Amino acid sequence: PKSVRNYYEDIVVLAMPAPKMDVRIPQLEVKSSANDLINRDFAPLTANFDEAPADAVISSEQVIDLTSKMDQKGKVDWSPPAGRWLVMRFGHTITGKENHPAPKTGVGLECDKLSKAAAVLHFDNLMKKIIQKNKGLTGKDQPLVGVHIDSWENGAQNWTPKMREEFHKRRGYDMFPFLPVFSGRIVGSKEISERFLWDLRQTVSEMLIENYAGTFRELAHQNGLRLSIEAYGEPADDITYASQADEPMGEFWAWGKYEGDWTCMEMASAGHIYGKPIIGAEAFTSWSSEKWQGYPGNMKDLGDWALCEGINRFVFHRYAAQGFLHVAPGIGMGPFGLHYERTQTWWEQSKAWHEYLARCQSMLQQGKFVADLIYLTPEGTPRNFKAPDETQIAPHIRGGYGFDGCSADIVLNGMSVIDGKIILPSGMSYQALVLPSVETMTPALLSKIKQLADAGALIIGPTTPPIKSPSLTDMGSGDEKLRKTANELWASGHIFTGKTAPEILAERGISPDFESSIPLRWIHRRIGDADIYFVANPYPDKVQTFADFRVKECQPELWHPDNGQMENAVTFEERNNT
Repeated sequence: PKSVRNYYEDIVVLAMPAPKMDVRIPQLEVKSSANDLINRDFAPLTANFDEAPADAVISSEQVIDLTSKMDQKGKVDWSPPAGRWLVMRFGHTITGKENHPAPKTGVGLECDKLSKAAAVLHFDNLMKKIIQKNKGLTGKDQPLVGVHIDSWENGAQNWTPKMREEFHKRRGYDMFPFLPVFSGRIVGSKEISERFLWDLRQTVSEMLIENYAGTFRELAHQNGLRLSIEAYGEPADDITYASQADEPMGEFWAWGKYEGDWTCMEMASAGHIYGKPIIGAEAFTSWSSEKWQGYPGNMKDLGDWALCEGINRFVFHRYAAQGFLHVAPGIGMGPFGLHYERTQTWWEQSKAWHEYLARCQSMLQQGKFVADLIYLTPEGTPRNFKAPDETQIAPHIRGGYGFDGCSADIVLNGMSVIDGKIILPSGMSYQALVLPSVETMTPALLSKIKQLADAGALIIGPTTPPIKSPSLTDMGSGDEKLRKTANELWASGHIFTGKTAPEILAERGISPDFESSIPLRWIHRRIGDADIYFVANPYPDKVQTFADFRVKECQPELWHPDNGQMENAVTFEERNNT
């Protein structure tokens, strides 16, 4: 690559018989994690590939390592066999990405996100120094409580000095014979090359999650601090990345409205499945079009929506410190963020609004989320989770069944079955696991899904099973194992197909958790034997509606978060288990 800031390190020099045809892999920068993948949900790998012309293919078995034959000036002392040979010199440089926004004295290069040593070096030279200088501010009931990793704006990365060793440890084969794929050339076949690139992206994801986020969590805990992460936009699996946080965080925008909405659902899912009771959001953020026009009256509906998505801590973006007592509206942060500070014209009248938010968030931080469905995302990275269409009855209004998303990580390492219900170590339980419609899946994941089905779990899936693994590691015998497992599972009658997950639950006599004659926003949590439903009106006017709650044999109470009053519901009836 072209060196950045005069930094370049050699990796290897390889020689191979030169292909007679120049055929390249499309979308290479994205597939090799060399391009900024922010907010990209990468399509699952197909099981069907076009054959490349034989004259365009490099054989991995004919790739020769010439690194030892290159001198310090880059000259290779080697006599090639007869024929045309291609010699490729591979190296790595820095991305050149700097942290932002930051004061001039705080601007510098981003650290290597795939290296644990780099993460430790970064923490020790920034956060640890801040902690040491403010010892009196850490600990119980003190203001310095956590370390925060913001949403990913670091660009892409696909190499680190220990990449070869890490790749071999995780994927089980040497990546060096396949390095010509980094140039877009085809090694072995199109399928082999694409499956190698899938392995590369998966390795980048795992290393980022473990060596960067996981290391920051360890170091934060060692210093008595918690870690929050806005875990999206990075070249990794979002939900698994969020598992490293003590407090996963999403974001939602007030101007333009609902931008970033999907991050709230997937961070709430991560919080639920990994047992993180506090789920935050960069709340009400805005572009310059906001122009001091935000106020509680036009923010409440959006705030209620976020609470119903599972967010239970608002981190306002943003509140600017106002150092001048005689100036209004005062200091801002350029074009970014809601103007939410004491210099707002309505600030002195905002006590009731803040009390409303405090009551709602306090209640929604208690107990556990109640859900019926857990949707498995396709394997591969980058990957995010967005609410499936079948879960919504109107724009930004969910239907009657609560749900979460999950990645392969929790299925493989935490999911079990008790009395027909899917159980997670966090204490969450679900009526059914919903599979994605994909052509590829790793044998290990499908084998675990079959174990769950054999143990009595309700599995809802596509009519067609996966037929190959996406990983080059599994090519051949792994693919055969996958097909055998798939055939057994789909023939067993344990996979329910052909209808949506809500339809299948209804057919099995599982009524919706919440229904109303007019679509309303809602969320359900349970504390012991008590059920909490937060219900919000998304319309500008008052509505009158009939609502069904899937609870019975109890006296319903109405708790009013706008004024703190609590009262027994006077008019209600029990029918059909609701």
